[in-house]
Formats: sequence, structure tokens, C-alpha cells
Amino acid sequence: MFGQTPSDFRKKNREKQILSKHENPKFSAVCFEETKICIAKITIASDITYEGFYEYTKLNFNKLNINTNQWILLWNEDLRLSKVSESRYFIGIDAKALPDHEKFGQIITLKGKYAIFEATELQTFDYKIWAELAYQILASEGIKLREESYVEWFSSDALCSLDSFFPHTIAIPIQ
Repeated sequence: MFGQTPSDFRKKNREKQILSKHENPKFSAVCFEETKICIAKITIASDITYEGFYEYTKLNFNKLNINTNQWILLWNEDLRLSKVSESRYFIGIDAKALPDHEKFGQIITLKGKYAIFEATELQTFDYKIWAELAYQILASEGIKLREESYVEWFSSDALCSLDSFFPHTIAIPIQ
């Protein structure tokens, strides 16, 4: 009757109940000037567990052998539409933090308009739920998304434990 299994229906309603108990997170629209980011690509299975993703990210970050106060994770899929067998993520460091960034590898440029969410307001949610919540908030404001990498900022101690592995700021590309 509802076009979904009973367990999917219960899960969806549970997510709606969770979202209705929280005040909508605030965001600000920010236009990034051209910022060069040194990146290292990591490709993972789309069905990886949160624990597995943490361990894989930590392993790849440690391979970079850098000392920085902040790093970013870029991802380039809309979580609602992603049905690929592998997801592409990039660990990034602001090129200004690396004196010899030319030797680092691939460099991309972040620029354009982003909706910035403070992640502390979203930490209680699974990442697919907070992404859906963010999309709903932006849609309710009449803001359209654009195809560009999503950006999450992490502090240097975010990889100390699984409990601390959460970004402090999330940027969603908007038009």
C-alpha cells in the first residue's frame, strides 16, 4: 500500500520523529574566494560501516605524514542519489598550510557559494539523516544545490577516536 516494506516504513517514521524533536539547524550562505586545497583520493565501498570508514580515513590520513591543526574531507556524491559501488572521498589540506605543496600531489580549487552548517547541531544524527535534513532545510528556503564537492572541516584531533570523528563544519554547494 505504501510502496515500501514495513521495516522501511518504520525506519522512515522513526527518522521523521527524530527530526521533529530538534530545531532546524541554522546555516549561513558563504561565497568562498578561490582556495587551493591539496588532496589525496580515497575510494571506499559504499556499504562500509562507520567504524570501517573511520579506520580507512585514519590510515590514509596517516600516510600523508603531515602535521596540521585542521583538515577537510571532500565528497562528491549526493547521498540521496548515490548508488555506485564505490564512493569517492578526498582528504584535503589548505595549500597555505603546506610550504612545499607542489610536491603534495593533486591540487583542487574550492570556490563559489556554499551553505555552511555548524556540525555540532547535527552530531546526534546518522550522516544520511543530517544530509537529508540539510537538503530539506535548503529546499524550504528555495535554495538549489549545485554539482560540486561537499566539504567537511575536521580538527586535528578528530581522528583520535571513533567518538571524536565528526566534522565541526559542513559546507554544501548551493546556487
